Parts: sequence; structure tokens; C-alpha cells
Amino acid sequence: MKLLKQYDALIASDITNARDGMGVEVYLEDKLLLEIFKDVSLNQSSMTLFDKHVPLELIEASIEYFKQALSEPVDH
Repeated sequence: MKLLKQYDALIASDITNARDGMGVEVYLEDKLLLEIFKDVSLNQSSMTLFDKHVPLELIEASIEYFKQALSEPVDH
């Protein structure tokens, strides 16, 4: 999925001892810029920035994409 024409977003899951859930990762080329993760065991969502300078409009677009992507039912 493209965000703001130049950023790539993908949905990822993580089931480890540390966390259990799904999230969205946002990249510029091959560089991970941010992650928004919903931990179902803690029932909370959080964002991690991996770069000092992430445009606010990218953060806002990422949050909207996260809300839409993770609100859709998952087929098993």
C-alpha cells in the first residue's frame, strides 16, 4: 500500500514472548520509519518512530491506514 505517493506501508504480525498482535510498518525505500502496533494481550496500541524526522502528515496518514486496516475482519 502506498501512503502519500512515496511511502510503502505493510501489515505485519508479531507473536512472541514480548508481544502478541498486528501492526502497520511504514517504509521510505528500504528504511523503516515507523510502526503502529496493536498488542491484543495488553489491549493497547502504540507507535514507534525509527527516525528523528517523520513528517506529521505521514504520521496522520499512517494512523488512518492502521485504523482502517486493522478494523477489517481477518479470514482464518
